[in-house]
Amino acid sequence: MADTEKELRKEIAERKRAEAELRKSEEMFKSLARVSPVGIFQADKAGTTTYVNDRWCQISGMTREQSVGTGWSNAIHPDVRERVFKGWYDSVQAKTPFKMEYRVLKPDGSIVWLFGQAEEDLDETGAVAGYVGSVTDITDRRKTDDEIREKEERLALATVNNGVGIWDWNLITQEMVWDDSMYALYHIRREDFSRTEEAWRAALHPDDLERGDREVEDTISGKKP
Repeated sequence: MADTEKELRKEIAERKRAEAELRKSEEMFKSLARVSPVGIFQADKAGTTTYVNDRWCQISGMTREQSVGTGWSNAIHPDVRERVFKGWYDSVQAKTPFKMEYRVLKPDGSIVWLFGQAEEDLDETGAVAGYVGSVTDITDRRKTDDEIREKEERLALATVNNGVGIWDWNLITQEMVWDDSMYALYHIRREDFSRTEEAWRAALHPDDLERGDREVEDTISGKKP
């Protein structure tokens, strides 16, 4: 009887110690989440959100009360909501980390681009206890990417419409890279061009060979930009 009571006390003490360590770990997690520059969330194993930090609320424009449960999904832009749901489902089924870029529509009508990622949160036995993830505001990066892409499209349109070709010559590998306009100007099919200086010179008119060589030499030597 005494031994049983002793074992019981030991078990209770160990359980209390484990609970104290768990509380300490949770408090540390929430302290870090409060000062994190990215949005952080936790979900149970059914995918129901149980916690979001302040940064998540700032990014989504939703309160913590609005975000928990399944409320967070209301922040996802309607045009991509199904894609995000499918991406999450596929990751859960495959037991792989979830990673995706998607848009959030805030209550004020503004759109925020996010990079979201999440992975399994395992318990002490290795079983899935839930999920933990983060969302990073990448709106500025996406805006820059869009501006660069728009400029590239305008440049491509301008070169095609004005008969201007763009090419690049790697002096180390001696490989030439042409854009579509160059092939059109030289009346050469892409598959017929070997990307060498010899192939380019072969496409020149004989009367232009000397001038072409001179232009190349002046450019390489720095005499001409």
